[in-house]
Amino acid sequence: MFLLLFLFWLRGTPVQAWNGHKQISAHALSSVQGLDQVVEKTPYTYDIVDNEQYNPSFELKYLLKELPEIRAYDVLVSYAQEPDWGLDSDLELHTLQILTGGSQGWRHQRYTIFGGQIAFGTAPQRAQHFYDLAQYAYSLGDTYWAYRFLSRSMHYLQDMGQPLHSLPLPTADFVFQHKLSLKKAARVGENVHHNLESFILSQLTGERQSFIDALEVGGTKSFGSVSQGAVELNQAVRPMAERQYFLVLKVWPDLAEPTSIRMNFSNYAPNETNPHMEELLSIIGDSLTLTAQYSRGLIEKFQAENC
Repeated sequence: MFLLLFLFWLRGTPVQAWNGHKQISAHALSSVQGLDQVVEKTPYTYDIVDNEQYNPSFELKYLLKELPEIRAYDVLVSYAQEPDWGLDSDLELHTLQILTGGSQGWRHQRYTIFGGQIAFGTAPQRAQHFYDLAQYAYSLGDTYWAYRFLSRSMHYLQDMGQPLHSLPLPTADFVFQHKLSLKKAARVGENVHHNLESFILSQLTGERQSFIDALEVGGTKSFGSVSQGAVELNQAVRPMAERQYFLVLKVWPDLAEPTSIRMNFSNYAPNETNPHMEELLSIIGDSLTLTAQYSRGLIEKFQAENC
């Protein structure tokens, strides 16, 4: 019975791991060499080789129309958010996808329990899938779709750098604070996830210097397969998740109410002086640094293997 309760507790909500993939990518890749290569926009012709399930209502967008020349860097940054544009929603992928809030969460998260022995979600596999497609497109001379597929791969890899997408809710909070109330725990967890992501996006949009420094601090994480790199990143931020969760509630205690709360950007400023804010910012900065280092590692791995 406890295991069943535990699994239902894991039931997530379709919250994006990073709302700011574009901003994260822009800063993380600013120091990567070789991305000034000009690429020519080409049509999508990969239906036969990419027979995975996607939302049938998803429509490809072509951005950057106003640019006279499109660089590889522009493609990587501009399409970094693309997998969150409905690509993976409204699908039946796995009988347990309810535990991650549906098909979107199943492909963008990786929750682990029992010391990582059991994992829910396939984000690492999605990162590998699009990396393989990027290599295939590049082998055909289609550099535009090579970098667009690579941008998608980077998205799923970056998703693994958000601590709260490795642990939806601390077990102790579920048992003691919410007294095993699944409804209350889910609502508070959703409040924490949504508002933390909105806060991070607001700070990236406002170019908080500490976050920019965290993304541009330098260094690259090397790894073997892309899926393994994504798992490594997920495991690296997992120890930060519980503390980050509690710090969010200490900085914004109203989020502990079992009702849906959505703060806007103006709500964040008064909490800058909260004594717990500095530690929260530090954890966010650490996770952003790791996310950036693995992002650079992905691009440099692709360059080394293909360019």
